[in-house]
Parts: sequence; structure tokens; C-alpha cells
Amino acid sequence: MVLVLTCQNRSGSSSKNFTTNPFDVTTKLLSYESEKFSVEEKSDLYFHDFSLIPLMIEENYIKSATGGSPAEQLQRLSKAADSIVNGDLISRVINS
Repeated sequence: MVLVLTCQNRSGSSSKNFTTNPFDVTTKLLSYESEKFSVEEKSDLYFHDFSLIPLMIEENYIKSATGGSPAEQLQRLSKAADSIVNGDLISRVINS
């Protein structure tokens, strides 16, 4: 119920930020600082351009898997690829 009320409150005051471009959004979402973002902030970034941002994430997520052992990197890449596929499937269901 709280989430519904939050969304209703935000819907009246939502506006697109034209100073941020899709390249900046992708960089922010793939950076280490994105772990500190709230779900609301991540959602705002995603919906900046929800048709382009997922494609840019899919194109660039491999470059962001740095640090740790090669096995850890592969594990993170595997989880990311699974999440991208699931997101694409959900998007297709919603948009069809």
C-alpha cells in the first residue's frame, strides 16, 4: 500500500530530466556508486529512456565487471546476463 501511495504522490510531480543523457544514465547505473542509490533513484534513471537504457546496459555491462578473481567476474556476468534476459522477457509481456 505504501508503494502505491508513493507512486501516486510522485506521479503528479514527475518530470523528465533533460540535462541527463542516456550515456550518463548508463555510466551511473554501471558504476560502483549505483549500489548506494535507492530503488527510487534507480527507477528514475531507468525510466529516463526505458526503451534505450536496457539496450545500453546490455551493450556495456561486460566492461563493468572488474575486480575479484576471474571466477567471481564470470559469476557476476552470469547473474547480470540472467537478469537482462528476465527483464527483456518481462518487457515483452508488458508491451505486447
